[in-house]
Amino acid sequence: MDDSPIEQVRLTVPSTDDPTLQVLTFRLWILGVPLCILQSVLLRIASFRQQFVYISPASIDIFLFGGCNLLARVLPNKVVRIPGTRWSFSLNPCSFNIKEHIAMSIFVNSVGSPGFYNITIAKIFYRKEIHILPALLLVISTQFLGFGFAGLFLKVFVDSPYMWWPNVIASISLYRALHEQDKRPKGGLSRYQFFFIVCAAIFAYSIIPAYFFQSVTALSFVCWIWKDSITAQQIGSGMNGLGVGSISLDWMTVTSFLGSPLVLPSFAIFNRLIGFIAVAYIIIPFSYWSNAFEARKFPLFSTNIYDSQGHKYNVSRILDSNTTVTFNQEAYDNYSKIYFTTSLIYSYAFILAQYTSSISQITLFYGRSLWQKFKRAYKDDDELDVHGRLMKQNYKSIPQWWFYSILLSMIGMAILVCEGFGGQIQLRYWEVLLACALVFLFLPLECVLEAIAGSGFTLDLLLEAIIGYLNPGKPLANMAFKLYGSEAYLLAVYTISNFKLSHYMKIPPKILFHLMRMQTNVKKNSLNPEWNEDVSFCLFDASQSLKLV
Repeated sequence: MDDSPIEQVRLTVPSTDDPTLQVLTFRLWILGVPLCILQSVLLRIASFRQQFVYISPASIDIFLFGGCNLLARVLPNKVVRIPGTRWSFSLNPCSFNIKEHIAMSIFVNSVGSPGFYNITIAKIFYRKEIHILPALLLVISTQFLGFGFAGLFLKVFVDSPYMWWPNVIASISLYRALHEQDKRPKGGLSRYQFFFIVCAAIFAYSIIPAYFFQSVTALSFVCWIWKDSITAQQIGSGMNGLGVGSISLDWMTVTSFLGSPLVLPSFAIFNRLIGFIAVAYIIIPFSYWSNAFEARKFPLFSTNIYDSQGHKYNVSRILDSNTTVTFNQEAYDNYSKIYFTTSLIYSYAFILAQYTSSISQITLFYGRSLWQKFKRAYKDDDELDVHGRLMKQNYKSIPQWWFYSILLSMIGMAILVCEGFGGQIQLRYWEVLLACALVFLFLPLECVLEAIAGSGFTLDLLLEAIIGYLNPGKPLANMAFKLYGSEAYLLAVYTISNFKLSHYMKIPPKILFHLMRMQTNVKKNSLNPEWNEDVSFCLFDASQSLKLV
């Protein structure tokens, strides 16, 4: 095919390539490595705050654009030779270009080290110290396990022109707006000028509800009129109720149920909106005021778990001891059953429903075509569009054995962590293999949804329920099983989306492979397993109940 079959791709992604543009430069290392470490550390520190501090990739992209252009002007064009070798490099080999920008952005932007949360929760809430060596191996195996799984599906979800990834298209629009200088029309604005004017306006507007006047996040007129009525607060509150008659002037609140409406396809937005209205304004209110599951003992909306008296559940009362960290059935019988709020019950129900619905949807509507594409992906290149042909013509592809070796070695490391070191993780080898099998099953489904609709799902609740049934009463095993399943799965999706971005913008695959591998090493080495218990953010929420019961 001459061009992409997707209209959004044809309008956004350039169908040309300049192989002479340099990607790996001195600027990338001198600015990228410190920023990667800083962003990873800030992400972990921010996770302890009740109000999570999030640094968006777009903010980092704009900072990198300014910083690298400054270095391109300041650094001398001087060749430096490494003593004792024949290697040399230039401090300023070329002007800052779009490929270098994208490669540095992928290198700097971090998704965190998910094993860090297991170590933290074990120490703070279960008073269980995990030794530094198994803690480090836990983080390494999780990060690289997702990397290995991603390599199994690159040909299907990156090379295929029909897997177009809406979120990636939005990122490309940003990079092109920053780097491509167009001629300003008389009396108008160039794309570059328009971009920065909009950025300044968004910043000026967003800072008002975020810091200066937070009450505009939810203007609840019903609550103002009936201030002393509990029912009115439940109906009208935009923070802890149904939000009927409530108006929000905060864009983040307005779009919180779907993310960015400028990125998602319209069918995905309306699908979510209809489901949101049905659940939030019909099902939950009916169940709550009919007192289903003793709902009126507890708040209408809350992610906390409660006891029979309506108080927050004290999990420490049903633990055996601080050393074994196992469930005590007798203490549980003497204390109370676990109660969920109405909103949490239906949240769990629909999350579980999405797994079977995703399987049936993808199988019925896309199953045959996906299977055909999967078989053809490893046999011929007939379906490559212009972007795939340019990548094959100008750059060498990554050998598949690189990914296979990473995947198999990380599975082996995960089994070593769980079976060795005195069983500190409480997980068995067959449970690690089961988690990997679930990732292999659900990863193609998630990638299809992300590549077509721009949204997907997580495996958290399914994994917690499975391991809670197979290995009851061991919360650390539940967390580790979830880690090797859900987090490896999310990291694989993140890796595939980055490869799709590099595919569209013609970045050499081998360079991206080594950049992402080095990024993982940098993030892993910035992990400090010795964390102070005096933290302000409670990582322990309602999902923890499935780890014990």
